[in-house]
Amino acid sequence: MSLSAHLAPGSDHSFPAWHKQVIDAFEEVAVFSTDSTPIDEILRLIGRRMCELLDLSRCSVYLRREDGTFQGQVGYCAGGEPIDEGVSRLISGTEGDQFTGEILRSASPVVVQDATEDLRPVRSIMRIWGVRDMLGIPLVVDDEVIGIIYVDNQGVGHHYTDHDIAMAQAFASLAALILRKSWLYGQLASHADEIERQRQLLRFTGSVQSEISRSMIDGADADDVIDTLAKRLGKPVIRYDEDLKVSGWAAPPNWGDRPAPLGNSTQRRSPRFREMIAKLDSGATVAMTSASPGFMQRAMFARLAARGKLLGYLEVCEMGRPFGPFDSTALTHAADAVALSLTVSRLDAERKSDRLADVMSKIVQPHTDPQVLAESFESAGLERTAVRYGLVHFQFAEDPAKQTQISLSERREALLSIVASRLSAPRAVELIAGTSLDGADVVLYASSQELAADTVTAAIRAAMSNLQSMTGVRSAIVSDPYPDPVDLPGAIEDLFNLAQVINRSHDPSGVRRLNELTIVQLLHQRDGLGGATRYAQRMIRPLRSYDAAHRSALVETLRAYVAAAMNMKVAAQALNVHENTIRYRLGRIRDISAIDLERLDDLIRVRTAFQVLELDRETPRGS
Repeated sequence: MSLSAHLAPGSDHSFPAWHKQVIDAFEEVAVFSTDSTPIDEILRLIGRRMCELLDLSRCSVYLRREDGTFQGQVGYCAGGEPIDEGVSRLISGTEGDQFTGEILRSASPVVVQDATEDLRPVRSIMRIWGVRDMLGIPLVVDDEVIGIIYVDNQGVGHHYTDHDIAMAQAFASLAALILRKSWLYGQLASHADEIERQRQLLRFTGSVQSEISRSMIDGADADDVIDTLAKRLGKPVIRYDEDLKVSGWAAPPNWGDRPAPLGNSTQRRSPRFREMIAKLDSGATVAMTSASPGFMQRAMFARLAARGKLLGYLEVCEMGRPFGPFDSTALTHAADAVALSLTVSRLDAERKSDRLADVMSKIVQPHTDPQVLAESFESAGLERTAVRYGLVHFQFAEDPAKQTQISLSERREALLSIVASRLSAPRAVELIAGTSLDGADVVLYASSQELAADTVTAAIRAAMSNLQSMTGVRSAIVSDPYPDPVDLPGAIEDLFNLAQVINRSHDPSGVRRLNELTIVQLLHQRDGLGGATRYAQRMIRPLRSYDAAHRSALVETLRAYVAAAMNMKVAAQALNVHENTIRYRLGRIRDISAIDLERLDDLIRVRTAFQVLELDRETPRGS
């Protein structure tokens, strides 16, 4: 029945008063319902005025949900306690609620007399709320029920007359129009709020993404990215490798000296955690774990992957401000940046490893062209001017079982790691690379210090027990560092010659210095004077090259100094120069060669080298 039909004149002489009551109630609701009035307040006023029109004490107002049921919104109880909280937990129009179903089918008010016996309403709810007699009034707009008002007399019986029903339906029809208008405005306002929220979200995530992208362009690595993310989100960020081992973390501002919020290994093996990882591995952008033992707060995870390869996971811990939508967006972008950085780093490491392998292949060749060797050092990014390079020869036990426990590359990595752990920090010596040759490993080291061989020798001796048990190392020979890498291939020959001598000795184990065993090397040269001559020439080569390039007399000065039994005055007189000239030249000899004239071993090496060279000059070529 239309609203005009409800308000048409009839035989009821009370119509004018009834009409005025409905209009007055409608006017009050209309005036109250401004654009800024919350919809719950409008619903509460509608419910109260409905009770007053019908002379009832209680009502509850419901609004339609997307699934077709109706959610309790507000309630009114005359002279009683607020009932909003209880009403808000109720849902009507469910499968067993025949009372509401009849209201929806008829789009008209429906009466229940004696609700405890009537089968149409949900009787358990009727008993809990003490309902005796109830009237359900639909709020209808454009033939659609958008809400329902349930009214009763709170535990007291009430007979609903046709007059009551007509008045209720008339007021509900007017109130529904206002409710529709308020609901539409609320939707618009909510939509505007959502647009603003999305705008703020885009602004924030855009600024985070922009900052991360700029840092990547400026050369930031994975640690820099997670540090930026931690600062912008105000939350700790943790990076895991593909085996879920922590590989880095960053704290937000004002974190202080608190430890990292790292979950224990037991938690990371838990089914719940593994289920979260499975979600990410199956394609989820982000996944979240709830707070639990080992993880005292919620955590959000993203997968680190690039080029189809898993690189690890990134975690943000919920501390302080609760998680919001921008956290997941920022985490996703940061995960992409970290994965890209890790990929680039690994590619760089692979390229550097290949270049270092090329350097080692050039060093172990017996007749490498000096220019080719220099180019390989430059390609690998190895400094040649301010750095000296030396070699270490590691001989392994002949036990085949021990040799086959690990691969050659794994053995070499373990060897480098063990020795590096014994080097003092900050390290004056760096282990560069290694290679396998003739049943031994040769390791290249670099240092800017002249006493680097002492440091390397001490580190190997300290690590010898671990090297023997873990890698099968039996002995080691350490060369002094050479100012020019061109001397390294010759050092390889000397190292292997000495290793053969040591292997034939009574006790081949231990750590030795190459330059401390010059006489032993010369006595055991396989090709006699020819091998000794090559050894002497390699020792003098840097000085001869310097003399040829600078028209100096370093070789002549060194020969005179040794011949004068290290007497600088006698050497100066023999060369007819000032003593300061001798002192300067000896300093240059120390700078450009591996000869330290303050060491007895080096003096013996030099004296023997000149004797060998002199003997070779005097020996007929046919001998």
